[in-house]
Amino acid sequence: MFRSAAAGIMDRGGANLGDKTLLDALVPAADAFEQTIKNGGNTQQSIDTAAKAAREQVEETKAWIAKRGRASYTGERSKDTYDAGAVAVATMFENVAAAWEKS
Repeated sequence: MFRSAAAGIMDRGGANLGDKTLLDALVPAADAFEQTIKNGGNTQQSIDTAAKAAREQVEETKAWIAKRGRASYTGERSKDTYDAGAVAVATMFENVAAAWEKS
Protein backbone atom coordinates (compact mmCIF):
# COMPACT_ATOMS: atom_id res chain seq x y z
CA MET A 1 0.00 0.00 0.00
CA PHE A 2 2.70 2.51 1.00
CA ARG A 3 4.97 1.25 -1.75
CA SER A 4 2.19 1.76 -4.30
CA ALA A 5 1.70 5.32 -3.08
CA ALA A 6 5.42 6.03 -3.45
CA ALA A 7 5.51 4.50 -6.93
CA GLY A 8 2.53 6.58 -8.03
CA ILE A 9 4.13 9.76 -6.73
CA MET A 10 7.40 8.94 -8.48
CA ASP A 11 5.61 8.23 -11.75
CA ARG A 12 3.46 11.35 -11.58
CA GLY A 13 6.04 13.87 -10.43
CA GLY A 14 9.30 12.36 -11.60
CA ALA A 15 10.88 12.63 -8.15
CA ASN A 16 13.29 10.05 -6.76
CA LEU A 17 14.82 9.29 -3.41
CA GLY A 18 17.29 11.97 -2.44
CA ASP A 19 15.44 14.77 -4.24
CA LYS A 20 14.32 16.16 -0.86
CA THR A 21 10.63 15.37 -1.21
CA LEU A 22 8.04 13.47 0.79
CA LEU A 23 9.38 10.32 -0.87
CA ASP A 24 12.47 10.55 1.32
CA ALA A 25 10.29 9.73 4.33
CA LEU A 26 7.63 7.60 2.62
CA VAL A 27 9.94 5.02 1.03
CA PRO A 28 11.95 4.29 4.21
CA ALA A 29 8.68 4.09 6.14
CA ALA A 30 7.30 1.61 3.60
CA ASP A 31 10.52 -0.41 3.78
CA ALA A 32 10.41 -0.49 7.58
CA PHE A 33 6.72 -1.41 7.65
CA GLU A 34 7.19 -4.28 5.19
CA GLN A 35 10.32 -5.57 6.91
CA THR A 36 8.66 -5.60 10.33
CA ILE A 37 5.67 -7.52 8.97
CA LYS A 38 8.01 -9.93 7.16
CA ASN A 39 9.86 -10.52 10.44
CA GLY A 40 6.62 -11.41 12.22
CA GLY A 41 5.79 -8.04 13.75
CA ASN A 42 2.21 -7.05 14.39
CA THR A 43 0.47 -4.01 12.95
CA GLN A 44 1.35 -1.75 15.89
CA GLN A 45 5.02 -2.69 15.72
CA SER A 46 5.05 -2.18 11.97
CA ILE A 47 3.47 1.27 12.15
CA ASP A 48 5.77 2.28 15.02
CA THR A 49 8.81 1.17 13.03
CA ALA A 50 7.58 2.99 9.94
CA ALA A 51 7.02 6.19 11.94
CA LYS A 52 10.51 5.99 13.41
CA ALA A 53 12.08 5.41 9.99
CA ALA A 54 10.19 8.34 8.49
CA ARG A 55 11.20 10.69 11.31
CA GLU A 56 14.85 9.63 11.09
CA GLN A 57 14.85 10.34 7.38
CA VAL A 58 13.32 13.77 7.94
CA GLU A 59 16.45 14.62 9.92
CA GLU A 60 18.58 13.59 6.95
CA THR A 61 16.74 15.92 4.57
CA LYS A 62 17.96 18.98 6.46
CA ALA A 63 21.43 18.69 4.95
CA TRP A 64 20.20 18.34 1.37
CA ILE A 65 19.44 20.79 -1.40
CA ALA A 66 15.97 20.24 -2.85
CA LYS A 67 15.95 18.95 -6.42
CA ARG A 68 12.18 18.56 -6.89
CA GLY A 69 9.02 20.06 -5.48
CA ARG A 70 8.38 23.59 -4.29
CA ALA A 71 11.52 23.78 -2.19
CA SER A 72 13.59 23.24 -5.33
CA TYR A 73 12.72 26.78 -6.39
CA THR A 74 14.79 28.07 -3.48
CA GLY A 75 17.95 26.26 -4.58
CA GLU A 76 20.79 26.52 -2.05
CA ARG A 77 18.47 28.17 0.45
CA SER A 78 16.63 24.86 0.84
CA LYS A 79 19.66 23.51 2.67
CA ASP A 80 19.50 23.55 6.48
CA THR A 81 15.71 23.18 6.46
CA TYR A 82 13.61 20.05 6.75
CA ASP A 83 11.57 19.00 3.75
CA ALA A 84 7.96 19.93 4.48
CA GLY A 85 6.56 16.90 2.65
CA ALA A 86 8.82 14.53 4.55
CA VAL A 87 7.79 16.17 7.83
CA ALA A 88 4.13 15.70 6.87
CA VAL A 89 4.66 12.01 6.08
CA ALA A 90 6.49 11.41 9.37
CA THR A 91 3.78 13.26 11.29
CA MET A 92 1.06 11.19 9.62
CA PHE A 93 2.79 7.92 10.49
CA GLU A 94 3.35 9.08 14.08
CA ASN A 95 -0.30 10.00 14.47
CA VAL A 96 -1.51 6.75 12.91
CA ALA A 97 0.76 4.85 15.31
CA ALA A 98 -0.61 6.78 18.29
CA ALA A 99 -4.22 6.28 17.19
CA TRP A 100 -3.67 2.58 16.52
CA GLU A 101 -2.22 2.15 20.00
CA LYS A 102 -5.32 3.73 21.55
CA SER A 103 -7.71 1.49 19.61
